[in-house]
Amino acid sequence: MRAALLALFAAAPALAFDPFEIQVYDGRADDQGQAGLEVHVNRPRGGTLNVTLEPSFGVLPFWELGGYFQTSDGRYEGVKLRTKFVTPAGWHDNLRLGLNGEIARIPNEGW
Repeated sequence: MRAALLALFAAAPALAFDPFEIQVYDGRADDQGQAGLEVHVNRPRGGTLNVTLEPSFGVLPFWELGGYFQTSDGRYEGVKLRTKFVTPAGWHDNLRLGLNGEIARIPNEGW
């Protein structure tokens, strides 16, 4: 009981650096030659409604290119281009590794 109370009172709201960063990666890439599209929707407490479109394309079995088109309350909030490299299927039974790189163009901020 003491541990539960300690956890309850020690918990604090998480502060995010970027309100659009809600993506969770599972260490997989789109199949080679296959396209994908995800839609991310969030609304931080007291904040705006953020909608992000994330198109992607599998270049090789371990390499995916993608991007983000971000909006906030219906206003354009920028784009990001990304590349993701992952360990190929069958590399390990219980482990996946990946590396993700992004470049962003935010209105009034540049690249």
